[in-house]
Amino acid sequence: ESDHLSLELKSGDMDFAELRNQYENNKENLEALLQKLGVNNIEAAKLKKEELNGIHNDIVSLEKQITGLLDGAEYEELAAQLSSYGDLGHVRDLATIESAMKELNDKKVGLLVKRESLETNIAKWQSEYGDVNGLLEQIIEVKMANKEVEAEIEKLAPLPSEFENTDMYRAKLVGLRKSYEENRDALQALNREYLDIENSLPELSYEDMKEAYQQAEETFIHKLEQGKKLLKIKAAFEATRAQIDDNSFKPVADAFSRYVVTLTNGNFTSGDISNDFELKLAKDDNTNIPVELLSTGTYDAVALALRLAVAEYIFGDRKGFIILDDCLVDLDPDRKQAAVNLIKKFAEKHQVIFTTCSPETAALLGGTIIHMS
Repeated sequence: ESDHLSLELKSGDMDFAELRNQYENNKENLEALLQKLGVNNIEAAKLKKEELNGIHNDIVSLEKQITGLLDGAEYEELAAQLSSYGDLGHVRDLATIESAMKELNDKKVGLLVKRESLETNIAKWQSEYGDVNGLLEQIIEVKMANKEVEAEIEKLAPLPSEFENTDMYRAKLVGLRKSYEENRDALQALNREYLDIENSLPELSYEDMKEAYQQAEETFIHKLEQGKKLLKIKAAFEATRAQIDDNSFKPVADAFSRYVVTLTNGNFTSGDISNDFELKLAKDDNTNIPVELLSTGTYDAVALALRLAVAEYIFGDRKGFIILDDCLVDLDPDRKQAAVNLIKKFAEKHQVIFTTCSPETAALLGGTIIHMS
């Protein structure tokens, strides 16, 4: 707009000049409102509004609490009632009152529990005794039972002199019972162990095992005596052998081999004696058997063969004698008969003294029999 020219802009139905005026008015109103609120901008105004809303809500909440506390009464009525109480300076403070109330409530709870317990007991007694008359009857019965017990106690033996009172006696009795139970448990454990050991034993009875032991002991003693005799023979043999050469020793080995074949019924085909006096036995298949592995009967047969061979060599063409101590005990019937025949043949040249406890063996050998007691 000027002195000569005026320009007016419009867009459709919109008047921009009017809008500008509204804008200026609204801006002035906003600034006035912000100034009234004491803020500088809209964001600060929003924060102010939120604070006002919070304060309003607190007021509403407090008013509700006041209404609840008044419980329909007017403030003026309460004020007048308070004035009627006069000076309240001697009244306890709220904390003291609350503490007292808590203490009273606790006592109340305790009394309620006690009352409930008493009521339960009363109900139980009523169920058990019915009424006072029933209780009296029970008391009478208990007293009568006590008299009977006292009468029984009078019949009991007096307390032992070493105990001052029944408590000491009871303590001793408890100790003895405990010791008894421990010993009983130990005995049961030993019985179980005994049964386990008994079950693990062989099927033979003690008597059978004793008899077997005695037989084994007799066999051992017999073999020990045989060993001692063999050692003596060996000593004599070695003493004699030291005086002869190897060729002179050959007749002993040959005789020993013949006798071994005869006394074992041909189970061994040959026998020999080494320079170290080691006995050697051979079978048909050229298998050499150590003397230590021979059975009792075969061992006795080999020992007899060695004795006769050594004696035959020592005696030579001269007559001599030999003493044999029941050396046929462990031989089977066939070997025993072969040994008897060999001894009889040996007795044709030399004297044989044979000691035995078996009448059967004496009868087989024949000759002059001397009975000794």
